[in-house]
Amino acid sequence: MIINQPDWQKKLFNALVELCNKYSVKFCDLMPGDLPPKSGVYLITKITDEYEIPYWVEWTDNIKVRISSGLLMGGFAEKSLKRELIEKKICIDVDDAKKFLREKCSVRWLRVKDTRFQNALTYYARAILLPRCGLLEKPQKLSSASALLDGEVPLIIKN
Repeated sequence: MIINQPDWQKKLFNALVELCNKYSVKFCDLMPGDLPPKSGVYLITKITDEYEIPYWVEWTDNIKVRISSGLLMGGFAEKSLKRELIEKKICIDVDDAKKFLREKCSVRWLRVKDTRFQNALTYYARAILLPRCGLLEKPQKLSSASALLDGEVPLIIKN
């Protein structure tokens, strides 16, 4: 028998809603001082005129290092958004992937101290948001991020 943990389910749901409702910072406007040197979960989205399309959800021990050093300045990591952008032929190389992030993407994050909850929230967010990289080839249109509350599966977050 599997034990249902409604408190965890509610906490994960509320944390995902909070993450999706956080202010989204465009990579082109991002300054290293904007990022906290704290652990948490971050969501990277591609910005369109009407929507933000989820591209990547991940947890980290240090949001500042992961975003500024790892994504914007780092190279080709074994498991990374840049690698997936290249493999999916969205970008041609690491420099093109960095340019894609700077010109077309934004990031939002949620401070999460507990490592177990970081992991649970990351996988929960991936299951619900189905980001382009890591899980899904073609996202579908969604009316709004508040659809989480209406029971729809949010594949694209509206600005």
